Amino acid sequence: MRSLRINSIPRVDATLKAELQLDGGSVHQVVLEKVSGIGLSFCCDEPTSRKLMPSRQRSPGLLPSLPVVIRFSLPDSRNPMEFSCRLHFCRRRSQDCFLFECDFDGAADSLPRRRLLAFLQGGVTEEEIEPAEVEAA
Repeated sequence: MRSLRINSIPRVDATLKAELQLDGGSVHQVVLEKVSGIGLSFCCDEPTSRKLMPSRQRSPGLLPSLPVVIRFSLPDSRNPMEFSCRLHFCRRRSQDCFLFECDFDGAADSLPRRRLLAFLQGGVTEEEIEPAEVEAA
C-alpha cells in the first residue's frame, strides 16, 4: 500500500476485497482501490455497475448520491469494518471495469472511522483504539 496526502487528509492506495450492499439488500463483491478519511473508491464489473447507476443513466459520470454499505477488513485486522456511504461519481476503466467514488456518511468520530484514520496515519494498532464510552445505537 502506498500512502498519499492531499489537503492533509491521508489517503492510501489499496487492493482490498470488499462487499457492497445496496439499499434493497443485494450484496456484490468489489475491490477497494483508494481509502481515505472521508471516503473511498472501488472497482466493480459491468453487471454490478448497472445496479449502481440509475436506469436512465447510460454512461458513467456524476451520480445522484446513491446510499450503499461497504464492508471490508484492513490488513492484519481481525474485525471487519462497515461504512454507510454515498456514491457520487463513476468512471469506466475498461469494458468490464468501473471505478466508483463515494463519501462516508455518519459521525466522523465513530469507532470504525477512528480505526480507519488510525490505520491511514500509520503506527496505531487496532488494540490501541478505545471504543467510545457508549456508541450511539
